[in-house]
Amino acid sequence: AQNNEDRYLEAYGWRALGHVLLVRGQWAEARAALPRTMEIFQSMELPQEVERTEALWRKYQARPLTDTAP
Repeated sequence: AQNNEDRYLEAYGWRALGHVLLVRGQWAEARAALPRTMEIFQSMELPQEVERTEALWRKYQARPLTDTAP
């Protein structure tokens, strides 16, 4: 996706990776992947995709995704 410059597919891939990491309990790694997803979707002006990403995080973690506390 990155090589083809397909931003939507790139963001979707980051979100899928973040989901796998959440399922595995790898919070720090998911915390790195999911904000990248949100950045791309925000730059594409796709707020519904940003919300889907935030909802995915909330499903597994009570803290907001943008919270910087460990």
